[in-house]
Amino acid sequence: MSNTYLLFEAVNEKSYLHKNLLVMLSLDPNYVTDKRNKKVAVQLSIKTYEKIEEIFENYALYHLMETARTKKALDRDEAKAYYAELKKKK
Repeated sequence: MSNTYLLFEAVNEKSYLHKNLLVMLSLDPNYVTDKRNKKVAVQLSIKTYEKIEEIFENYALYHLMETARTKKALDRDEAKAYYAELKKKK
């Protein structure tokens, strides 16, 4: 069976800067087939699954941090008004 690879765009964790780095992860999947030999599912090792999960979490965290970094900070009155609106929605 040939190995399958995934390429991920990565983030430089030290500087939190987007760096167009590629991470190649060997998946080595096991395909589950139906009676007609059609692929219906994939099995991955726990180690591979956890690595993919970590990559997705880091990617999402990076984008969340970038969004927060580019937003304007609220002054005191704006923050009070914002939190008052949140309490009304509860």
